Amino acid sequence: MLVIKNAAVLSLKERAVVKRLVDAENRDRKGLYQAVAGALKVPPSEISRLQQIFAQEWQKTAPAGTWIESSPGKWQRK
Repeated sequence: MLVIKNAAVLSLKERAVVKRLVDAENRDRKGLYQAVAGALKVPPSEISRLQQIFAQEWQKTAPAGTWIESSPGKWQRK
């Protein structure tokens, strides 16, 4: 899922816009995970595992300089 790493550099108006965009993208991703799980007949209890698989693949293709959470709470630039 996407997170806002440093909102302090944004104005209040920019923060609101970015928050709406991030929230919308995360809703879309949840819908994607649910659709894929349904198509593959993955039980709801395994959706978090599906999310991890997608995250690993997106991290592989992320451009250089992208912040990636390599483990819970541990961030690094690719």
